[in-house]
Amino acid sequence: MTTLIYEPETGLFYRDFKKGKKLIPGATNSDGYKHYKEGGKVVAGQILAFRCMGIEIPPGMEVDHLDRIKSNNKWENLKLKTHQGNMMNMSQRREEYALGVNILPSGRYRVRVCNKSAGSYDTLAEANRVSVRLRTEPDV
Repeated sequence: MTTLIYEPETGLFYRDFKKGKKLIPGATNSDGYKHYKEGGKVVAGQILAFRCMGIEIPPGMEVDHLDRIKSNNKWENLKLKTHQGNMMNMSQRREEYALGVNILPSGRYRVRVCNKSAGSYDTLAEANRVSVRLRTEPDV
């Protein structure tokens, strides 16, 4: 049996073999969360990180990704919150996003206007400008 290793600085998971450690790539689901197989079950990366750090998540608590990048499981990016606290934090962060802008697991910002993709951008400011321009200028 191999040992699971979590690197808090990178948020990555490894298996420890006699010949060395091997990265576990995991899979990203449609919501952007990383999932890994552990003990025959699929476990979300943020939950696995807490387990590897020896912390059980109490009932009524959930893990918040502070930077909103759901695949970023670096320890400094994870915080336990109540569902209400997590949702409040999310709404506070959403205020800076123009309508139709959201962040992708890659860290880029996607713009969708009228259910059509308007591309992805490196910065939030750039994505916000595109979204506002497309919504306010007809036939652009």
